[in-house]
Amino acid sequence: MGAMTHTQTTLTKTPVHPVLTNRTEYLLRDGPEPHKIRAEAIRKAHPEVKELMGTEPLTKFVAVSVVVAAFFCAYLTKDLSGGWWLLATYAISGTFQGNLFLAIHEIAHNLAFKSLVANRLLAIFCNLPLMLPYAYTFKPFHMAHHKSQGEDGVDTDIPSKWEAKLTSNFVGKFCWLFCQIFAYAIRPGMIKPDLIPWDRWLVLNWVVQFSFDAVVVYFWGPWPILYFLCGMLWAASFHPTAGHFISEHYVLDWGSQPAETPPETYSYYGPLNLIAWNVGYHNEHHDFPAIPWTRLPRLREIAPEFYDHLPQTNSWMGTTLTYLFSSMNGFNRVKQFRSVQSQDGKKSM
Repeated sequence: MGAMTHTQTTLTKTPVHPVLTNRTEYLLRDGPEPHKIRAEAIRKAHPEVKELMGTEPLTKFVAVSVVVAAFFCAYLTKDLSGGWWLLATYAISGTFQGNLFLAIHEIAHNLAFKSLVANRLLAIFCNLPLMLPYAYTFKPFHMAHHKSQGEDGVDTDIPSKWEAKLTSNFVGKFCWLFCQIFAYAIRPGMIKPDLIPWDRWLVLNWVVQFSFDAVVVYFWGPWPILYFLCGMLWAASFHPTAGHFISEHYVLDWGSQPAETPPETYSYYGPLNLIAWNVGYHNEHHDFPAIPWTRLPRLREIAPEFYDHLPQTNSWMGTTLTYLFSSMNGFNRVKQFRSVQSQDGKKSM
């Protein structure tokens, strides 16, 4: 199949392309980043897409409501025990935590308010149920992921080499998936420590978060903390919405011609977008990060000729299971060839 005729990737029992199995090195791209090229072409073909850009007033109301609902449900479940409590951490806490991860992602693009300060404060507020300060540190690393997708040593969304080697077998992949939230928390600072924003906002995020944690423990005891932390583990591992972590940028399908550049980003258009801030519209999001979550479906409607032929995943949970049970691993990510050469050159000095 040609580059323009990719079929949709049904990820329940999809055979992985032979080039993408048992990899020991990252896939390489020797060319420009695809999102910038497509975005420019869409702007020329559909200049009206500019009208989709800007803040979404609804975001702040949804985000605040989710935070309030998360704590209300935590209170209702505080007296559960055994299997019912564990089920609540998965079905309830995991759902809210996953939603709030993505709320902070949306706010990181300054799409809730026109004011930078207001966006930062909302992100810190949305951080509260996550129990660990994360919101303010997330932004600079995520912006680097957008600006320099695939650049070795800059795009910290790509698993490190030791992570990729760890995921070369089922046990390693299972452990890595279940602890993926720790990889996302620790990896960026280890790979690109100069992006950590050491300023008063970082201090504010930490002080507000740990002070709030102390209040929760004082009034409710330690169980709500554990409830939220377990929810975080599920939200980045085996919860249905957690599939977006793998689905977004792991290479799952390729054209029949070896010379083709593998697709670096996949979209998902299924119903879970309703509770995931439309993050499934991931090609659309990377093409136009300034378009808020409510208008990403409209972008696809305006420019279907640019999106309908791209590979897409039909199931986030299916994506997770395909990754777990196939011979894929952490090397199924694309890096920019020149950046890898540059990093290798620095290491050899």
